[in-house]
Amino acid sequence: MSSGMLATMCHFAPTALQPPAPVVILGPGSLDLRLVTAKVAARAGFRTSVLSTPQQQYSTRRWMYGKDYAEGGSDDAENVQLRIEPSAIADAVKEASAICLVCDTAPLPDSSLGSLLDAAEAVQRFVLVSRMGVTHAKAGPFGLGKGDVELLQGEQRLRDAAAAGGFDLSIVRVGTLKGGGPGKAELGLSKAYYDSIYELETALVTQSYDKFTLGAKCAAGDPIDMANPIMAMAYRGSFDPRNDETSRVVAARAVVGMLRHPAAVEFSLSSAKGEMPPTEGQWTRMFNEL
Repeated sequence: MSSGMLATMCHFAPTALQPPAPVVILGPGSLDLRLVTAKVAARAGFRTSVLSTPQQQYSTRRWMYGKDYAEGGSDDAENVQLRIEPSAIADAVKEASAICLVCDTAPLPDSSLGSLLDAAEAVQRFVLVSRMGVTHAKAGPFGLGKGDVELLQGEQRLRDAAAAGGFDLSIVRVGTLKGGGPGKAELGLSKAYYDSIYELETALVTQSYDKFTLGAKCAAGDPIDMANPIMAMAYRGSFDPRNDETSRVVAARAVVGMLRHPAAVEFSLSSAKGEMPPTEGQWTRMFNEL
């Protein structure tokens, strides 16, 4: 679906959100991407909340801001706010101007989406992170393709809600996610994220991705299919850019860029060579060309 078609789904002309608008990051998809996106959004000046649990709060703070910060057990005002108690989660969702929903591996269940939409009284914009190739999904024998079909159905529920509810919807499609740590300039999560990766090949490719594969290519709609599992395994240890792979660091910035962009857009985000992510001006140019 083109960006123009997405825009016509809404009952009002989309407007860009500006800091310090309140933003909530949630979803059943990649935890790493949720946390990188939350950290990037907070650094951009948005009042950013991420959902957590009592059991996860230490590791969540440690991944985002390091061991010393996590041991403090609280959130600095300018940083991401962990929402743990049900009342705190409800308050954050109620006041959110935007919700970033990460569903690259699984859709938000229908009942959960309904509850979220009922609670999000002030929401103006949803940014959905989904997976490349989902709009081509077809169920096959023995359950093949079931996951992508469920993602497609989840997308359609959110499209229908946007059309009925008067908020705008942007979709950022990602491929196989790589990277996500600080790189050379505290671009993503803290060094504690690297320290948590115990498998050598994954650790090496993650750190290399965050140094050398920080460029971006954007393609309108959903033109890219994911590699089959055999090919994906062959490229598992590579940090060379591929159309069906995406940097977590870059994806987080694309999502935050969608908060600021004045139009609803659907696009696929591929990796590219680069030692720094695109600047805000470069993102604007890429989005305007979609």
